[in-house]
Amino acid sequence: MKTSHLHFLFTAIIGISLLSSSESYGIPAFARKYQMECTMCHEPVPRLNEFGYKFRAAGFRLPEEIGKGEASGDYSNYIAARVVVSGTYQSVVGSDNNTGVNTTALNDISFGPAAIYPLCGSFGGHISAFSEFEFTPGDGIDIDNAFIRYTVGEADNFWSFRAGIFHPIEGYGASDADAMLGVSGQLFPGSGAMTLVGGNLTPTPYNITAAETGIEAGWNADRLSLRAGMFNGGYVGADGAFQSAVGGSLTKQRGMPSYNTKEFRVFGNYILDEHGGSIAAYAFTGSVDLPNPDTNIKDIAGMFPDRYNRYGVFATTPTFSGFKVLAGLGLGTDKEWVTDTTTYHGHVSADSTAASMGYFGELDYRINKEWSIGGRYDFFNPITGSNYQNNEMTAISAFVNFCANNGLVIAGEVMRQQTAGGVDANNAVLMTNNYSATIKAFFIW
Repeated sequence: MKTSHLHFLFTAIIGISLLSSSESYGIPAFARKYQMECTMCHEPVPRLNEFGYKFRAAGFRLPEEIGKGEASGDYSNYIAARVVVSGTYQSVVGSDNNTGVNTTALNDISFGPAAIYPLCGSFGGHISAFSEFEFTPGDGIDIDNAFIRYTVGEADNFWSFRAGIFHPIEGYGASDADAMLGVSGQLFPGSGAMTLVGGNLTPTPYNITAAETGIEAGWNADRLSLRAGMFNGGYVGADGAFQSAVGGSLTKQRGMPSYNTKEFRVFGNYILDEHGGSIAAYAFTGSVDLPNPDTNIKDIAGMFPDRYNRYGVFATTPTFSGFKVLAGLGLGTDKEWVTDTTTYHGHVSADSTAASMGYFGELDYRINKEWSIGGRYDFFNPITGSNYQNNEMTAISAFVNFCANNGLVIAGEVMRQQTAGGVDANNAVLMTNNYSATIKAFFIW
């Protein structure tokens, strides 16, 4: 799970400050000057309300302040940090016909990822920036965000343009994948799909939450937001995992079929009410190269280009007596590579399409401005169709969220995730159950 809660906590800090002063500051300066109040921008932390959503979209400034203000001359106003400490209990138990997956229960206390935010905030009336560098012990430094944004227009009708490394969806309510009240992210949209390559099931990227290098244009008119972006996409690394092509050594290899292929994404969000109610939709299309098992085919450099598409909708109800319902549905398609053995040489590909599908439903209850509780059901099928049953993933979780209004947020969660792994010789489903209980504390300076 990405723990980039600071991105949302920052907006609450700035929003309060700008109500008190028209002078431009960097984000951390507000944290030190004013007491953070969760209810200003969140419903609750880290989930943005309408005020916080528009504040972020306008480049960490009030929409009324677009084109106004001065950048702070003190660099310390634009730097901040985050630490995370967590405790986890985890147990993996298989079904009676799958006891080989059973593991000794884990009780663990861990640190990280820690993060530093060396350049965050608005610079005058049009330019803003956000950068996030995470460090996980043993894994090194990861760039989770590093972009600049230019904003121009009026408070109720403005354009924004950003470039760099960023997450493609700046969502609201259910479409905000980073704004979990608990600890774990949804199976959809974060899990990978599958396709058929040479008769073998092969993992593919689901890919709608990964940060990538790209450019994006956005339009905000009252409660409607539209975004369109072009991204480098990614590739499958040596370990078989999807890797974003962010630059440097993390680029697609020359000669691969998708070397110069870009990924295109569109996203739309309409706010129903100021407390988080919304409807949203997205569509992505791109290409990633997978190993081709038919080595006798030389015209695609030994790789198979998986041309994938992702579509989805999200909905969030307004808050009723403290209750809120969130839901999402996502569909995906991936190209298959099937060797046609009925031909004379047996090396003609049948270019067909695999499909995937996921959804989630969540019920939250806000007890007061500090405490919230909730529960969620997740489902994800990495490859649909009657020939590929028993690959589904489900999860049931319950969680609690506490915001101390001083930079500290504590989230706790219990979850059971169940994964079907095909069938045994007797056609009985091989099931893996992962039970976990986790508490995480985030402190932002």
